[in-house]
Amino acid sequence: MLIVTIVLCYSVITPLILPFGVAYFALGWLIAKNQVLRVYVPSYESNGRMWPHMHTRIIAALMIYQATMIGIISLKKFYYSTILAPLLVISLIFAHTCHARFYPAFAKTPLEVASQQLKETPNMSAIYTAYIPPCLKPDKLQDVQVFEDAQSRTTSRAPSF
Repeated sequence: MLIVTIVLCYSVITPLILPFGVAYFALGWLIAKNQVLRVYVPSYESNGRMWPHMHTRIIAALMIYQATMIGIISLKKFYYSTILAPLLVISLIFAHTCHARFYPAFAKTPLEVASQQLKETPNMSAIYTAYIPPCLKPDKLQDVQVFEDAQSRTTSRAPSF
């Protein structure tokens, strides 16, 4: 968000920064795509709960950009710069409309997402055997029943005396 704000604000003052901003985001997109496809295993899903925060910051960056643009253009003694003043008000109205219309949907979890979070009871024997070191695992699955009494099934964390 900092790079977006910097590129937007300084693009009015020095348009030379725009190719560097585009290169930064293009490289970031390529790296993120590679990480998602080949490296990361998604362990959670936020279901879009981060979007309201991002929207607020994007609108703030847009407002800073517009204020900087109006200030620079008025310093250049452009006579029609007062026409741009309603732009800030229109952006504020847009932000308020988006906030009133879309933010209540993020306050409540949709039924589709809530139903996906229901999980079945895990297979405790599979979990138990997952924590047996490979050197202690029997070669055949039938041998597990033979040594069942030797394997501890206690889950208590209390010290034994």
